[in-house]
Amino acid sequence: MKEILDYRDVKQNELRAHTFFKWMNSEGPPLNDKFQFMPIMIIFVMNFRDMNKWVIRFDDSDNELKAVINSSTTEDETHSRLFLEDWRKFHFDDHLDWKPSDVLWWLFLADDTEPFRRFGVDFMRLCVDDNNDPLMRFAHSEAGEACGHVFFENIAPLAEKLSIQNGLNYRYFGMHHLELETGHVLESEGVFEHETLTAAQRQTGLNLAERMFTIFDGIHDSFYAYVEKYCEANTTPVRNCNRKNSRAAEHEAEEDVISTPSLNDASQVDSSQSALQNHLNMRKEEIENHEFFHWMKETPLPAVKKLQRFIPLWAVDIFGYRDLNKYAMKYKNPVNNLEKQTNRIASNLSNHSQLFLQDWIELELDELISWPVSDMLDFLFLDYMMDTHRENLIKFGMLALKYKDPVVRLWFMDILEASGHSFFRNTRELALEAEKNENICLDYLADRHLITHQKYDTTLDADIKQLNVTKENKKIIDSLIDIVFDALTKNLDLSLFAAKSNKFSIR
Repeated sequence: MKEILDYRDVKQNELRAHTFFKWMNSEGPPLNDKFQFMPIMIIFVMNFRDMNKWVIRFDDSDNELKAVINSSTTEDETHSRLFLEDWRKFHFDDHLDWKPSDVLWWLFLADDTEPFRRFGVDFMRLCVDDNNDPLMRFAHSEAGEACGHVFFENIAPLAEKLSIQNGLNYRYFGMHHLELETGHVLESEGVFEHETLTAAQRQTGLNLAERMFTIFDGIHDSFYAYVEKYCEANTTPVRNCNRKNSRAAEHEAEEDVISTPSLNDASQVDSSQSALQNHLNMRKEEIENHEFFHWMKETPLPAVKKLQRFIPLWAVDIFGYRDLNKYAMKYKNPVNNLEKQTNRIASNLSNHSQLFLQDWIELELDELISWPVSDMLDFLFLDYMMDTHRENLIKFGMLALKYKDPVVRLWFMDILEASGHSFFRNTRELALEAEKNENICLDYLADRHLITHQKYDTTLDADIKQLNVTKENKKIIDSLIDIVFDALTKNLDLSLFAAKSNKFSIR
């Protein structure tokens, strides 16, 4: 382990020389202005809680090494609340004056924040590639802690100076946080450094640590890019409000823009897959009878009011589906036709969410919810209902990264699409009624997802349902069916509760 820790020290010192820290410690900008880069931190900081709860943490603590890592994640998951506390002290809600739709754009669609959506999946990939070996998880976690210490050793003194000026205590940026960021996995000293690694473990550990430092190099590159683009120009990000892919703009017939029910025609299924297809069909039939869909059909409310009562709960799922397909399902360097097919399908599926932001605006959710930025972030990342949605999405991402066989990934995408059939069949009915009655356009909820697809020659695609599937892959796919539909059931339960209790106070 000593070789990995020595490497950590070298890379930590290299990070200290980053241009971002030179800017932070320069004499030019006023002290308060040096914290105006906070908006570019949002995704990393708020997702950090999720990474600790559902990615880094082991399911059990059956040995000392796992117990130490798990204990560290319990402390680290609290930091996002401190960030929101400091955000409010810097009056960023007033400074940005963003609507909820602007927050969604910044988190899930803006070009400036795209690297952070990729970094999130890269981070998850580390915890897949370490094969749940606590020594390997320590190797990349320790690298991450070293990077965090560099950030706070630079910024905490500035926050303390600002505290003296204005009398406010900045617990995220100040000494409170620096004292927690020792540069090591919490309480790990004396536990890991004397562990002996095999040659293979040492090489894997060095590779994982290197990848973590690469992620943090990219994070700080993005911090400084934001500084140059916005802070030094004394401006803030503004969403382009041009409407794209609307039904009116496409001039397509109604029947031509409804999403296809499946990735493949399952009318002919190879005998090795018949049990899988039967299992999938059974779960689809079960979910069709969920009480939430009965509420959608039978409750005597206008269609637009029904949609407004539950749609905010699905924001993370809908936008996160983009990143799941773009960064977890796709192969970086596809080597065969099935991997290329996976990439083509994943690329199209990743486009669907761009329609949702316009639906949000058309439903007037900005006006109905009217939360400032910090309250919107609190809802998306800290609300107990949203925890369930985000945990499910992270679980899907980890599974997509774990199972690299294209047959499994193609099946996985098919399962995810199939799980949405009942949901979109019901939202479509409400969306069509709302469009007619309210003179609005709801392309996403009306299931016109195909208008975002890039066309390609589908004759190149294999029908995955007609391929022979190995016994091992059948077991994996069978479990994926239950994982996806069990997660959907939980989400629908929450939607039913939110709709009935009027969680969002829709009048």
